[in-house]
Amino acid sequence: MSEKTHNDLAGDKFMFSLRVLGYQTPDKEWAAHCLETDIVGYGKSFERAFNNLKELTEMQISFAFFKKQPALLDRPAPPEIFEIYNRMQRTFFERYYQKSKTDKKHRIASIPIPDSPRKLNNCFVPA
Repeated sequence: MSEKTHNDLAGDKFMFSLRVLGYQTPDKEWAAHCLETDIVGYGKSFERAFNNLKELTEMQISFAFFKKQPALLDRPAPPEIFEIYNRMQRTFFERYYQKSKTDKKHRIASIPIPDSPRKLNNCFVPA
């Protein structure tokens, strides 16, 4: 059996996730901050901020797809956001095994990205 070439792999379906750090702002609003794109959604709860972030991410991906400029998506968050996310991820796993309470001021989540930009919200993606 021969190995797949790079061109063969390009046709394979794939999915990946964007990492999200949730935190409260000084004015007690929630922020959902995407590590890979530096896009931030806001809301009165983490769930609302996360939903806002998902909408903004769909728009940014659709825009990059429309403009044929994937570099528009390559804007990582500041290093301190990555540091907090990594600390939260370690804490989550430690507390998960210890069955103790989680941090109330931060959240971690991910946004699944489909294998095709056309599967995003159709009102933002050209047919």
